Amino acid sequence: MIKHKDFTFMMISAFLCAALFGVKVTGTAVHTLIGLLLGILSTVHLFAKWKKYRFMPVNIRRIDQILILSFLFILISGIISHLTAGMLLFKIIHKLSSLVFCIGLIGHVIQHKKYLIKA
Repeated sequence: MIKHKDFTFMMISAFLCAALFGVKVTGTAVHTLIGLLLGILSTVHLFAKWKKYRFMPVNIRRIDQILILSFLFILISGIISHLTAGMLLFKIIHKLSSLVFCIGLIGHVIQHKKYLIKA
């Protein structure tokens, strides 16, 4: 059985990620707010798990590094895209980084499955 707190955190994160892909439905302002909320939740999660991070297996750390790097690309390309009135290059980087982040998030949850399940 999955721990209640971790399951809730996973569901909120998954919902926020899914909502971010619906920019035409939510609008740019809501997209930005949801992105910032997801960034805050990710940062809180990262700092909460930071002490355990160095003892994690290398393959789990690689996924974490991909998540962090892709999130930075998402953040930077989103800001630059907004400032440059949607320059195509930054839109492409933003969308590809978002896809990598979502794939990495799925891998992250799968790899941490044994840590989420009560013994």
